[in-house]
Amino acid sequence: MLKKLILLLVMSILLVFNASAEDESAFEEFDNALGGFYGDIGGTGLSWQHWSGKLGVQTSAGLWYLDNIYTSYDESWSEDDVDVEMFNYNIGVEIMYMVYEDSYSDWFDGCLYVFGGAKHIGKIVDTYSYKLEIVEPDDGGDPYNTYPTTGSTGPRYVPAFAVGFGFGFEPVFFDHFSFPVEFGIGSEWEFDSWLPVDAGLKFQGGLRYRY
Repeated sequence: MLKKLILLLVMSILLVFNASAEDESAFEEFDNALGGFYGDIGGTGLSWQHWSGKLGVQTSAGLWYLDNIYTSYDESWSEDDVDVEMFNYNIGVEIMYMVYEDSYSDWFDGCLYVFGGAKHIGKIVDTYSYKLEIVEPDDGGDPYNTYPTTGSTGPRYVPAFAVGFGFGFEPVFFDHFSFPVEFGIGSEWEFDSWLPVDAGLKFQGGLRYRY
């Protein structure tokens, strides 16, 4: 009887350890993900992600046509030039390193990671110029300023790039539904300028399906 109890105990322990060894997290069992992502560093648009152990890679890409036919640029509020975007595309890449990962229950996994990324942006831009004109009403009223346009440069291609780094948290529900959230510091430059057109704290996030 004692031998049977000992044998049963040993078999139970072996079964528990075997089940634990086969129990994989969502990031190990479903190491790829597809969905959408928004990011000034990692790119905005359709997104693909892959984890290989603690290392991960992500790419996002998108394009937009900006319809401005209902906006008039005949006048402005100052003499400053106005840049009007007509088309925009971007493609970004992030490299990630998983700092911590855990399965909190049968339906919830999560990981904390750091990342570094870069993004290429291309824009079609038309620039409108304006001049000051002082109008004196015929009825003797007070004169006032207007800023009519003097014309535009015409559409031109403006390439730019952005870089940044930070940390992120990726919760996964029911092994498949992922909601990555990232916080970082990033800057964007146009190719013809050494000064950044944008710099500061960045928030990024998305929705993906792990498979």
